[in-house]
Amino acid sequence: MPFALAASVSLVVGGTFLYQLTDRSSRVLIAELAADHLKCLALNGVLRLDHTPLAAVEISMQSGFGWDVQLPQHPERAGLELVAFRPCLYGKGRIAHLMYRCEGRPVSVFMLPKTTRPTEFVDVLGSQAAIWSTGGRTFVVMACGPRPEGQRIAAFVQAALR
Repeated sequence: MPFALAASVSLVVGGTFLYQLTDRSSRVLIAELAADHLKCLALNGVLRLDHTPLAAVEISMQSGFGWDVQLPQHPERAGLELVAFRPCLYGKGRIAHLMYRCEGRPVSVFMLPKTTRPTEFVDVLGSQAAIWSTGGRTFVVMACGPRPEGQRIAAFVQAALR
């Protein structure tokens, strides 16, 4: 009984600490999203999810997040291919997670509702992440590969989501 109580208290304290760190540190946020990025890639491989229709993603975003989004109609112009969408969890609640491929490499676009963060570009765990906020939402584009490629993809996504 004492061991279970100590473990529960540690879990609550650790969760609270992570929540506060995620709110304050872009590097912690990106590390958390990078873990989600890898988890969802593995799930897509197991579940064989591929090529989710654009209209289905937009409907899911509206019903799940109240976000009337128009995703890029021709992502192939930027070398992107829409793979899948899913709602995910992070330290502060539910987020939208769009998964793309760019020349065979995974790219994730996260939308964090009801939050704003400063615009920045962060390198964490071998991934580059562009962060910006608009309309009371924060967006994160995470890509592997050279930094200029991550910046190019982020600029395309940011322009398309305005």
